Amino acid sequence: MIYELAAYDYPKVKSLFAPMRDHLAVTSILADKTPGKIVVDDPRNPRAALAAIKRRRLFLVGDTRNDQFNRALAQFFADTLYPQAIQAGDKLFGLYFEPRDWEDRLRVILPDKSPTQPLRQHYLLKHPVRDWRALLPTDFSIRSVNRDLLADARIQNREELIEEMRSERASVDDFLKKSFGVCLIHADAIAGFCLSEYNVDTACEIGIMVGEPFRRRGLATALASAFIARALLRGVTQIGWHCYARNLASAATARKVGFELEREYTIFQAGYQ
Repeated sequence: MIYELAAYDYPKVKSLFAPMRDHLAVTSILADKTPGKIVVDDPRNPRAALAAIKRRRLFLVGDTRNDQFNRALAQFFADTLYPQAIQAGDKLFGLYFEPRDWEDRLRVILPDKSPTQPLRQHYLLKHPVRDWRALLPTDFSIRSVNRDLLADARIQNREELIEEMRSERASVDDFLKKSFGVCLIHADAIAGFCLSEYNVDTACEIGIMVGEPFRRRGLATALASAFIARALLRGVTQIGWHCYARNLASAATARKVGFELEREYTIFQAGYQ
């Protein structure tokens, strides 16, 4: 059996999710600041738990040896998560897990999948040193992500930005109330954006994208530096950056703007269909 926790019961699993402290997504769910779902093996005394954010990011923690819970998780995936994800058009999910013993339970929990186990990296901002204005070519500009930007009919390519704003938050309005970000503008079109994710108190993580025609020109460095400057002005004191180890460009950008590698970890990744 599995049981879904109400938000007022989230403190019961706080200690279980302690090994996930590098993931603000989990911290944000537990603080009831990001919409999510948490299911457990025992609602009174949970020993294992799964947290989900819109079916794309899943976080599995606790005792790996409860076979009944593991089989119930497999049924939860098959009966609930997979149909919802397919209906929503989701393609992939990432399953983050601690301890590593969960690897041995993979065949039970995901019996119909052959997930890959990509290596990911977590960076923290240590030395913000870049002046973004000196890095930005004269034919580009930086704009804050706000209602004025979204209402500006001259600005093209807003769809991907809006989709990303909704990827964590319940709506665009929810993003504008709780998060922040900057956009890279070129010829009245959005060429890239850098947004805060999973804001909790004075901490957040970074989500960054630069359009393909504008890559390998140092623009991601300028964009991330502009975001960091805005974040520090807002009183943010901790900024995290997660990326795939194979994404050499993302890792290089993180290092260029003052991030240092904290740790590497693997996840399970698979398609919903």
